[in-house]
Amino acid sequence: MNKNIFNEMRDQMKPNEQTMEELREKLTESTAEAAPADTTIPLVEKLAEPSAPEPPHKKTTWLRSYGAAAAAILLVMIGVGAFAFNGILNKPSQPDIPSSSSPSSEQPASSGLIDEVVTSSYDELFQTIQTFFTEQEQRYGLGTAVAQGVTTLEDNATGGAKEGSSIDGSATAPTGSSDIASTAESSAGLGGDYSQTNVQVEGIDEGDIVKTDGEYIYAFMSQNYDNNEIVIFSAQGADSQEVGRISLNDLAVDEYIRPIEMYIDGDTLALIHESNWPMPVEPLTGEPMTVEPMINDGGGTSGSEPAAGSAGGTSAGTAEEVGTAPDTTTSSEPAIDSMSIGLPYYSSQTAISLIDIADPTQPILRQTFNQSGYYTSSRMSDGIVYLLTNYGIYDYRIMDSEQPLTFVPWYGSVAGTEAIEEAKILPLPVEDISILPEFSYPNYSVICSIDLASNKRVDQQTVLGGTETTYMTDEDLYLGSSVYEVETSEPYQESVYTITEYTNRTSTQLIRIALDTGAMTPESQGKIPGILLNQFSLDEYQDHLRAAVTVNEYSYKVLVDAKMGVESTQSMEGPPQTNALFVLDKDLVAVGSLEGLAEEQRIYSARFMGDVGYVVTFRQIDPLYAIDLSDPSNPTLMSALKIPGFSTYLHPYSEGRLLGLGQDDVTGNIKLSMFDTSDPYNVTERFTLQVPGGWSEALYNHKAAIVNFEHNLIGFGVDQAYLVYGYDDESGFSLRLQVDYTLEDNEIYKWMYQGRGLYVGSEFYVVRPPDVDIYTLDSLEAIKALDL
Repeated sequence: MNKNIFNEMRDQMKPNEQTMEELREKLTESTAEAAPADTTIPLVEKLAEPSAPEPPHKKTTWLRSYGAAAAAILLVMIGVGAFAFNGILNKPSQPDIPSSSSPSSEQPASSGLIDEVVTSSYDELFQTIQTFFTEQEQRYGLGTAVAQGVTTLEDNATGGAKEGSSIDGSATAPTGSSDIASTAESSAGLGGDYSQTNVQVEGIDEGDIVKTDGEYIYAFMSQNYDNNEIVIFSAQGADSQEVGRISLNDLAVDEYIRPIEMYIDGDTLALIHESNWPMPVEPLTGEPMTVEPMINDGGGTSGSEPAAGSAGGTSAGTAEEVGTAPDTTTSSEPAIDSMSIGLPYYSSQTAISLIDIADPTQPILRQTFNQSGYYTSSRMSDGIVYLLTNYGIYDYRIMDSEQPLTFVPWYGSVAGTEAIEEAKILPLPVEDISILPEFSYPNYSVICSIDLASNKRVDQQTVLGGTETTYMTDEDLYLGSSVYEVETSEPYQESVYTITEYTNRTSTQLIRIALDTGAMTPESQGKIPGILLNQFSLDEYQDHLRAAVTVNEYSYKVLVDAKMGVESTQSMEGPPQTNALFVLDKDLVAVGSLEGLAEEQRIYSARFMGDVGYVVTFRQIDPLYAIDLSDPSNPTLMSALKIPGFSTYLHPYSEGRLLGLGQDDVTGNIKLSMFDTSDPYNVTERFTLQVPGGWSEALYNHKAAIVNFEHNLIGFGVDQAYLVYGYDDESGFSLRLQVDYTLEDNEIYKWMYQGRGLYVGSEFYVVRPPDVDIYTLDSLEAIKALDL
């Protein structure tokens, strides 16, 4: 292997002494010129100090983020190891028996009041993002120390963007919502017995591709850019028939619009959709170039995220049509190659369209709210939808300190049938933007709350730092993001070698946003070791947040013989990968933990049920751990059941019964397990059944499953079939219904998703457009096949 690779790795992680001296001077100046007490508090993370002594030679460097530019440079400089190694955070090796205690002193959890991460100005945002890219250029050779075409830190300090600037830098952005349409009444519900979407938290709805209000069923024809319609049919058993359709192409001029999910609340259907919006963007490199669109690796969108350059509507056209701006720098460096970073031409946007379905035969579009970024998640509580998107700054060359829309997410709205491209867009108000204490890339999480009954945007919040995991209760919204860290030792001498040790870790940064009828207030933030699997890794109970994580680390050392000019890199044996459970209070301060679970395994699923948490890990066997959480300060392992295979989804089935849906590790078949949890200290697998076929959407999307104890339904789709099982405590699982599908060449709709099962009244519906199969709910006897 070429040793130059390791040389570059070392150089990337160790700033030169001259740079460090300049940083120390700037930090000193920043401290001396601190703002008066009545100004906005600068960005500082509160971190708990380690209580245990440091091991020999080690000097733990915790990432911190500051409002001052010099400190922001230090953040990126120290944290750059995150980009060189994709490791996961871990604590030192644990004994076979997990420890239950307060958080580990070796890797302390941290917390802080959220008012210390609120942005003070657009200038601060610009400086933070620009510094990030400047440091990346220096480390990876992408250009000069200051991005070409972007103002320097010194220029920005005196001539930055004005708070509240609109797209042309002149108008003031409102702190709340605008473009309010007329209010429409919301029905109180149709009553009757009908199934809801399978959700994590009772009372918190989650969007899906099929919904019912107890009288009609609403279904996506596909989730593709083609045939993107919602079909509406009556839920009347043998008399069911199609009554209306909604064409998504009527919602925007852009024909490439993709439906994601929807909600039903009274007379309103809230449709969430995504598209690539052409935006005028000019490269600020100073020289003409041929630009190729860059494929975005997240969210299923093509093209990088640009900032909005105008109020919308104008297409950027082809690469050849995009002009160039004059060179604004004195650098002699060549223009940056277009594929190095990627010049965007399309801006991912996500919109929520409110459609009046009081008369399902004639749905009426009332209002559309849009926001920048690709879709990440959503929830609905009491008729208010919380929409979350991820917006990234992937190309610094379009950043302009005088135009916040070139580096700040935007939002907008249009009324009625106006094209979405005609929306008036505004940058998110600076008072609604927070910067996480640590982040690995300048992505924003954009959150807007929409009241479906009044057609109003209630509030908006944005977090710079991005988030991957969303968990919500009726009072709080929790966001989790991964933070990559590197710990560097003090150099020490062994024989002729000067040795420096590096340890790469990943931790989870959490932020809690308090909810009040749509109003959102960031209140606390904290950090714990390890990474979350998904939303089921988090659970709030009696004012405590429980978090299940997998922890790991990667270590190596660099040996330098300066006299001989020889350098080498060696991997170091570190602690094994383990898993942990942390309990945090409302301030996101860890009050208890159970660490060292399942060495050399990772979490595959988790489910919390009151005072008990269940965690499945896997490597060669499937341990199901039951954890006593009745005392938040002292989580205790109750039992560990080891069985073949693994469960990727756990669902409370009935009293003392826990359903597991997963895969057999030998055959690859889908595996159903029913666990007896009546005695948490002695959990057993009561029955199991292997289902032929290797994949189901329900394995990784809980909304694709229907589980109902009262009606004895365990339903999910597999390749070319929809299956419904029943369960009996004496005989185990039994197949109650199998709906087979034949795929013709022209029936592309059936490839889009595996379908949904739901019941309304006394009928059970299997919906997989263009087919709807209707059965009696009690015996699952066929009633009618409806062709859409």
